[in-house]
Amino acid sequence: MEIIGDNLGRKLTFDPYLADRVNKAYMEEERRNAIKRRKGIKDNNSAAPPVAPQTIKPANLDDVVNFSGRDLVRSDYEALVKILEPISKKPEEFYTPLNDGKIRLEDRRVVYVGFYALGLDRLPEEVGNLTALRELNIYSNQLTSIPGSIGNLTALQRLDLYGNKLKSISDSIGNLTALQRLDLYGNKLTSIPD
Repeated sequence: MEIIGDNLGRKLTFDPYLADRVNKAYMEEERRNAIKRRKGIKDNNSAAPPVAPQTIKPANLDDVVNFSGRDLVRSDYEALVKILEPISKKPEEFYTPLNDGKIRLEDRRVVYVGFYALGLDRLPEEVGNLTALRELNIYSNQLTSIPGSIGNLTALQRLDLYGNKLKSISDSIGNLTALQRLDLYGNKLTSIPD
């Protein structure tokens, strides 16, 4: 058991065993939710109503690309390409026609990214262009830092960064006003922003 502090000066108890159990429960919940999405079952037990993504109306067709048969705002596509560039993968490898894969779209925007356990060692500044993103799961990678542009993701509700090699977190994380869950377990953090 470890005593840590939060940004309000309170002392908090950190129990690695409990954190591991919580992470396992979270993974089981994710599995059940994926099954529900595949079957088309709506979850009426959500704790908080979803935040509406910011919708961008493309000025012309040059602002939209064909992404696996669906329209996608070009800046979102380019951000996905930049994120996956270090591991020589393409975004199309992570999208499924049922929209239940590691990339999910709504209204021509990326709203979910699940790039976990891919060996990513950096996250580019372009991640900040995914302004409609509500959930970013990049846990169990090799990330050592998070770019300041993460603060542009004002629709982000869930940010899972556990199991990386993070030593610090950008102050811009304070701009994530819709954030409901932030998981930093299993990193090498020495401090967190106020």
